[in-house]
Amino acid sequence: MELREETGVSRASLARAAKLAPAEVTRIETESRTNLRFQTVCRLAAAFGITTDEIAVRAGLKSRSMAREKRALSPAIVEANLRSATSSLRKALEELTALKERIDSIDR
Repeated sequence: MELREETGVSRASLARAAKLAPAEVTRIETESRTNLRFQTVCRLAAAFGITTDEIAVRAGLKSRSMAREKRALSPAIVEANLRSATSSLRKALEELTALKERIDSIDR
């Protein structure tokens, strides 16, 4: 996933933030998995901090099929997924901050 590489996020970190299995992220990136559920796209978008439309455009997804699923997904589910993704991103940020502090202390 070019977006993941552009942002410097590891597959493992993305998988944690999006609440996906690392193998699923690999399948998506190698395009062996191209028919994504809207919920998966929501999770990936939340993990990157972008809208589902932005991630769909970047990934070249067809918006018509996503629109059907989008209507079927309740706002409560979307909100819960966003809260979960936000929590996961906070944890990943804390891990990265701690790692940076350890690296900085070694460099001193």
